[in-house]
Amino acid sequence: MKRLAIYPGTFAPFHKGHLDILKKSEAIFDEVIIAIGANPEKNLSGENRLEKLQLQLPDKKVEEFAGFLVDYILAKEKEGYDVTIVRGLRNGADLDYEVNQLRVMKDQKTDIKMIFIPSDIQYEHISSSMIRAMEKIHKGSASKYMI
Repeated sequence: MKRLAIYPGTFAPFHKGHLDILKKSEAIFDEVIIAIGANPEKNLSGENRLEKLQLQLPDKKVEEFAGFLVDYILAKEKEGYDVTIVRGLRNGADLDYEVNQLRVMKDQKTDIKMIFIPSDIQYEHISSSMIRAMEKIHKGSASKYMI
């Protein structure tokens, strides 16, 4: 059975911190899918994140999913994959958030698997929301964080 990592997120935008976690995941798993999901808490309508990410990372597998991540994982398991979720951690606040998310997913699927990968120190301050805020103030100001 092929070991598949699902690296889910909104990735708006995908940045160097995300790439760091992706590379670490690729060293562990047979295959990694960058899974772009919708977050109702973020207003990202009108952006074609799938197309943009496929252009940025042409040699990577990028897919979109709708609904719950657990449903997407179940579909991949039906295809014969051994699925693990990969989540990147910048700090303790990220860990607290991710553990809570894991608990909710375990309520939906008791045997769900997730690993946490810490970011390298040079990426631990980068977030997509920070980049979006910087870019609203001055276009191009966050380019050093982008891939």
